[in-house]
Amino acid sequence: PRRDGGFSIFYMSINIGSFFSPLVVGWLREHYGYHVGFSAAAVGMAIAIVWFVLGRKALGPAVDDVPNPLSPEERGRVSALAVGAVVAFTVIVVIAGLWRDTVLDQVIDAISIIAVLTPIAYFTMMFRSPKVEREEKSHLAAYVPLWIGAMLFWMIFEQAAGKMAIFASENTVTETAGISINPEWFQSINPLAIVLLAPLFGWIWTKRAGRSPSTPMKFVLGVAIIGLSALAMSWAFATFQDNTAPVYILGGVFVMQTVAELCLSPVGLSATTRLAPRAFASQAMALWFLGSAAGQAIAAQLIQAMGGLSDAAYYLVNGVITLVVAGVLLALVPWIRRKMATAELHATDRVDSVDRVAVH
Repeated sequence: PRRDGGFSIFYMSINIGSFFSPLVVGWLREHYGYHVGFSAAAVGMAIAIVWFVLGRKALGPAVDDVPNPLSPEERGRVSALAVGAVVAFTVIVVIAGLWRDTVLDQVIDAISIIAVLTPIAYFTMMFRSPKVEREEKSHLAAYVPLWIGAMLFWMIFEQAAGKMAIFASENTVTETAGISINPEWFQSINPLAIVLLAPLFGWIWTKRAGRSPSTPMKFVLGVAIIGLSALAMSWAFATFQDNTAPVYILGGVFVMQTVAELCLSPVGLSATTRLAPRAFASQAMALWFLGSAAGQAIAAQLIQAMGGLSDAAYYLVNGVITLVVAGVLLALVPWIRRKMATAELHATDRVDSVDRVAVH
């Protein structure tokens, strides 16, 4: 019952780093150039890896429990699959040259194709796997619409580093109250809002555990709010040009998207652990993050397809599509809730069976 709240607290902790990183990298970029900015990220990653290796023992014995380990034969198959994936990507890049003029566009299209096909392949593999029980396949079916909603969420949300960054640079005022505004500062609004709001959302989800709003209803809220934020950005792009938008316009959209994110992202992590087949628990978490990849791939294609239209039109299309999907999710809420309830019972029965075997 406390899982959604727990993931909200976890989500808050990782966003503390997200708050400082744009400020640090932005300062380094401004004073020493982009190379030093990227190097700072690499140093941070190295520190994180060392910290993880040294602190791994704190995770306890459960970290070594692998419910579906690779057999020696499967390890060779995975290596062959990795090589095949590299070859396939290269082939797709070459084929994309039939309709794209530059190597950059060919690579973008290749990444987009793989980012969309990979989660489809993952879902297909799980549904067809003999290691997945019939009841688990039913739970996985309930996960599909949640995953699609999350994909559209990330399609809009990840424009924070794209079109919203452009709005910060070209459409937002450069000075307010005598303070010079650095466009990079806007990238810290979302993680700051998460750090401030995540404890509140964690408290709400814990207090409301087992009651409304249910997990699928939280998804509906997240997808609907991100859709409304897209409509807000459409209005902003249509209304403000040449660095005339007040700071609170873009800042308000970032906070709006943060509320949507707290309704969907940590809750999505929780739902993934709840609905994932036991044999594919870790890969299901990878599948969750592939939702972000697929969403950004679709965004890349939409941006190219609507290159002749304005940014306001782009956000309008995205907002309408997302709100329609939010309506579909709303209609599916009762069905998904029933599936999630049986998933909890199924997990409890499995634990009870293991306990009985241990007693005997």
